Amino acid sequence: MRIRFVLALCLVFLSGCAEDPEPVQFSYVPDLYDTLNVSDFKSADPKLGSLIQEVCHQKKVKPPKQYTVGDHYYVSLVNIGLFIEGMRATYIESDGQPYLYCEDMRHLPTFHSLTKKQNSFSTSALTKPVKKIEIKTIDPKNRQLYSHLVDHVRKSQMQLTLPTTGYLVIRATNDQTKETTVTNVMELTPFAHGIPHFVFIDKTYMDDRHQIRPHLLTDGINLLFEAPIIEAEKPVKVRFTPAEPNIQGEYGSLQVTTTSGERSRYTLTVRQESELPPGIKLLPDDDDSSESPRHAIFHDRPFPKVDYTQKTPYDELSEQEFLMTSTSEMKTLTGLIKQSQVAEKKGKLAERSYLTLFNGDQAQQYRIYLDRRVKKTDIYLEDRTRKISFKLTPEARDLLLDSYQIN
Repeated sequence: MRIRFVLALCLVFLSGCAEDPEPVQFSYVPDLYDTLNVSDFKSADPKLGSLIQEVCHQKKVKPPKQYTVGDHYYVSLVNIGLFIEGMRATYIESDGQPYLYCEDMRHLPTFHSLTKKQNSFSTSALTKPVKKIEIKTIDPKNRQLYSHLVDHVRKSQMQLTLPTTGYLVIRATNDQTKETTVTNVMELTPFAHGIPHFVFIDKTYMDDRHQIRPHLLTDGINLLFEAPIIEAEKPVKVRFTPAEPNIQGEYGSLQVTTTSGERSRYTLTVRQESELPPGIKLLPDDDDSSESPRHAIFHDRPFPKVDYTQKTPYDELSEQEFLMTSTSEMKTLTGLIKQSQVAEKKGKLAERSYLTLFNGDQAQQYRIYLDRRVKKTDIYLEDRTRKISFKLTPEARDLLLDSYQIN
């Protein structure tokens, strides 16, 4: 009998110790990410974007030495009026163990192991990285994909298949003087494998000078350095002759003719190198890309998502459909919401019925309900992810009614 009483008492204490869920619980919300499968340039499952963000923020692991490469993804927060650099991820396998290779502008690239529960990635097209750079003529499908960007320089364009380590270095050598100039440097990563990369020659006018530049048409984030082959005060004529495909290193030759008739010839080489060329000054990072959003947004409807298949036009929120707080206002609002109590929601949806708190790459999203009575109005927030609701304190309620005109 004594034992039964003790057990019953323990159950009472245990049940009394159960904590209510926290009103603010930031997570990777699928509805708030645009996800592109870079391997086929099609939109991917939003849940996959949420999973990629989650895995890429987990504990990093030691890079595997030998691996096969799968699909590439680009995941970014939906457009909220701020430029936030997204996450790029590559699915790889090593001895049967799945990994994600993750990189963005804010952190050094990292590898992360996937659990069986997390492994929702296709394994149907795993390939081994190439050991050397391959130069070949353009595939007709890729020609069509990029034609609107490089129509005027198509004759100088060929496709590169790249290794996954080291640096891609492009050099131009003057055949008369034998002087060699580094024109492009790109860091090679697992993300560079399997997606189309191109080099094309372009004539530009910058800083009051006519320039001949080799450009790398790629995702752009790993481009570390770019410089012109020549600069001239007056326009010059350029004729490009491509090298035969698959000749290791040699890309083609340029014949440059000045207005006075003088001619010079340059040989272009494209090589994989293990270290940065000496004397290369890296381009500075974009300061804006290092910022993470810390804002609350009241909005009338869900955030529009990008349709990468281009079957539907992009539907951007108008200025009348949302209200964004400052970072300090976000902090105050979040603090007040944390004081809310779990309660069954009452009333009807507000006219501006969405509230999303952005905390870096994570977020918390609610639906706003107003319970109006003759002398009093209560506000309830429903967590869209967890399907639970909270009743705001009077102070938080007054803030939403008075400062943010929630009605």
